[in-house]
Amino acid sequence: INPTYLSNVQAMLAQSIGTDPNDEANVMLKKKLLERMQKDDAPMFSDLLVWVFVQESDFDGAFRQLRALDQRYNRGQFELLELGKTAQRMGEFDAAIRCFQYIATECKPVSNLAPQAQLELLETRRLSFELEPERADWSGLARDYALLIESQGLQAPTFEAARQRAEILAFRLGDTTRALDELETLLDLSGELNPKALLSYGDILAFSGSSSAALLAYARVEKSAGGSELADQAKFKRAKLAFRQGDFDWAIHLFDALKTSTSKTISNDAIDYSVLIRSNTDADSSTEALRLYAQADDYFFRNMPVEALAVLDRLEFAFPGHELSDESLWLRSRISSQRGMSEETLRWLERLLIEHPESIWADDALFELGGLQATYKGDVEAAKKSYLELLEKHPDSFYTEAARKELRKLRGEEVL
Repeated sequence: INPTYLSNVQAMLAQSIGTDPNDEANVMLKKKLLERMQKDDAPMFSDLLVWVFVQESDFDGAFRQLRALDQRYNRGQFELLELGKTAQRMGEFDAAIRCFQYIATECKPVSNLAPQAQLELLETRRLSFELEPERADWSGLARDYALLIESQGLQAPTFEAARQRAEILAFRLGDTTRALDELETLLDLSGELNPKALLSYGDILAFSGSSSAALLAYARVEKSAGGSELADQAKFKRAKLAFRQGDFDWAIHLFDALKTSTSKTISNDAIDYSVLIRSNTDADSSTEALRLYAQADDYFFRNMPVEALAVLDRLEFAFPGHELSDESLWLRSRISSQRGMSEETLRWLERLLIEHPESIWADDALFELGGLQATYKGDVEAAKKSYLELLEKHPDSFYTEAARKELRKLRGEEVL
């Protein structure tokens, strides 16, 4: 009767329908909406159908409906852009790409949102490459970023694209010199300090082995973005770099300061590193084993897996049965994962959980194991068991909420 009540109607319907498109209530609602759409030209019924599709994670259905509405009523593509962002956040990359491609290339006349859609399109491809390395064409993506920056110019709307391109050049293609040159150009053009770009600049310096310069870059970010999560990120990166360089006293000072970070991720990781250092730097024990582990961690960060594994071998040979053996197994699993070796990653995770069930990495390992069992192995029951074990044995884990959501998905339950 009154389109302004659409959000109220959605809130009430949300109590009755679920995420299963074949649920009786969902089927009934979609049938009624289609009947109304045939009788009434008002777009609100189509809007409500789009909303139902999104609740069901049917982004293809939502896209088709929104595209038809956009073409019929010339609604400016904003809703399609938001749908693409939602699909991107939920890891539905193919659906997100369809939304952004429509806005960027198919709209006639050219959409005002086309430049933003082009940026989102590249970001979606980058995210999909991170999760699906077998599909990754990093050279092609770096080239497409360059073409976009060339067409739109290096200005505020494309600064983030330039930063992402620099990270791809450095971390994926190994061209740190060019990456640093392009970031320096970006930093010069930004006018005022661009803390995200400077943070990436520090990361690439650290990646290339220029630790002192990287520390200075992180310190500048921390000072300029004081009190923000970005400042905590910079401090955490300083702490990790100090750890990897073997400066454990300074590292633990920084990690301790981050235990109360507003970012749960940073706080959780800072606590893990603090525990790791303290448990291996007692007054009566040598720090040589920890230094070897830190060196392996540094090689891992710098994408030097062969060197990292060689140091871990030295660690295990020189200190058999050392209490760092669980950290060694965890790092080996990360190295295997970085190299796309899923089967080997599974073996390291399983060994870690069998040999060190009380390790500080046990909850991390269980969460990673559950994901691999579900996606790589297709063993839903094994994945459920891993997530359940995490919830039962590590109720205060950083991964508790995510594990609960994954478990509900595997059970076919609604995820709020």
